[in-house]
Amino acid sequence: VSLRLASSLASFFLQSLPSIILSSRWQPPVALCSLLLLLSRTTSHQQRCSWRYEIEHLYPPYELKQPADDPNRNSRKEALLFHVLSRIDASRFPSKSQARRACQHGRIVIIRGGSFRTGAEDTCDEDLLERGESDSLIRNSDVVAIRTRIPDKYYPPSCTGYVDPPPDIVKMMPIDIIYEDDHISIVNKPELVNTIGRKRMDLQSMLPFILRPPELSQLFAPLQTPRPVHRLDRKTSGCVIVAKTEEAMTRFSRMFASRKVQKSYVAVVFGIPRVYDSVINGNDEVGFGGDTFATINYPIDGKDAVTLWK
Repeated sequence: VSLRLASSLASFFLQSLPSIILSSRWQPPVALCSLLLLLSRTTSHQQRCSWRYEIEHLYPPYELKQPADDPNRNSRKEALLFHVLSRIDASRFPSKSQARRACQHGRIVIIRGGSFRTGAEDTCDEDLLERGESDSLIRNSDVVAIRTRIPDKYYPPSCTGYVDPPPDIVKMMPIDIIYEDDHISIVNKPELVNTIGRKRMDLQSMLPFILRPPELSQLFAPLQTPRPVHRLDRKTSGCVIVAKTEEAMTRFSRMFASRKVQKSYVAVVFGIPRVYDSVINGNDEVGFGGDTFATINYPIDGKDAVTLWK
């Protein structure tokens, strides 16, 4: 009962904590924040997202037309998708690069010939939809369609440009959302995922698909997409603070820069560590263990870095 009461009080306080921090100069004690986050962990949820899609525009079945003077017209029975898009809808895809970009963003699907039928309304088995890549081959009677994501509680495709979440990150779902409000969110980053990376193979690219956009007054300017305030190494799992507004990004970035944020890591140690209870500098042998905290004061990439260990 006491734990439930403490968890409820922590959740209530956490609902107001970001607004208090953003609207004043008060900086909460690190120990208090750590305790509140630990207690509120019992109310966290795993984000089991499901995204629904709909056809925005449907083109007629494609007919592969070839010039009569083409010596290879009988052998050519396929065409690249980005070429087809430029032919069938030059107003929407005036250039081949725009057609490629639409494919990369997941907007194009293909309904292979024979799986599409017309009637009272055009219907198709969803399992027969094939995501269109720029180098996909289109054959006679194939149907090309433009799709979009049905509006939901997450950031709309207009914010990211992408219809689908990163497929490599989706495989690691569900992602644990520890806390979320209109200013920040705290997300449990899985291991083997970059916090910020390339080619949408990172946590940052996944955030708009699992977090809701803020509902704010004009006092706070929302970011176009949620952004991590700090990073964790690829092989490290743990809490990442995510900002949804410019003010939250600025305030929390300053807290990290001024070392007002305390980060704690848990690691598995193999073997019996040697005991050192001292300050370890760059020229000293690094050891582990001891009953009291020791200090590693050694610069990393030219920046000061201090680690307490025991």
